[in-house]
Amino acid sequence: MFQCIVQPRHDWGTADLANAFPDIRLQLAEHTRVLEARAEATAGVAGELHEYCRRRADLEHEYSRALDKLARAAHQRHEGQKHKREHWPLTGAFACWQAALDNTRALSRDHAALADLYGGPLAARLQRAADDVLRLHRKCRDIVTERHEEVGAALAEAWGAGKAHAAAAAEWRAAALKLRHAHDQRQRIASADPPRHKKLKALDKDLEKVAIICFVAPIAVIIRLSY
Repeated sequence: MFQCIVQPRHDWGTADLANAFPDIRLQLAEHTRVLEARAEATAGVAGELHEYCRRRADLEHEYSRALDKLARAAHQRHEGQKHKREHWPLTGAFACWQAALDNTRALSRDHAALADLYGGPLAARLQRAADDVLRLHRKCRDIVTERHEEVGAALAEAWGAGKAHAAAAAEWRAAALKLRHAHDQRQRIASADPPRHKKLKALDKDLEKVAIICFVAPIAVIIRLSY
């Protein structure tokens, strides 16, 4: 009658479940470290681009002013010596000279516009991008930290449940082994000649108690874990 619960079990897991948890915690810590490194790298690139745009704007402004100064100086010198250069319009080189001045003025305006672009909206957008990266990183870090705490609590709860399960399994195995020994003893007494009825009756009571332990202990563990 007790064959169903006295069979040996070999599929119980290890009682120490905490060994797997440090790996999970290390992965979570590594995940946080990677997020921080990527956020710092992105913010660093955005900040470097902002600094590049600022310096490029200064250089473009300086180059634009130098070109404008060059064109103005050439024009003023021509106006001041116009009486000496009254025959210049008759030459083909004069058209080239005027084209050079016009091109210098246009190039000065282009570089001034480029300086305004680098120093204005582009630099402002890069600064906003760097600020947004840091702001989003702080928000993500807070969320990740909160989730990591929840995972840590769940791991601790799982470890406690696993420890209780392992203790119940050990208790069940000990009771099952005791039940097997009692069952074997009963078979030996039952086969004795003459039969020892009082001894058999006492052994049956012991078998019943051990069988109850074998069935009740796992149920008690399940009830404890459910709460």
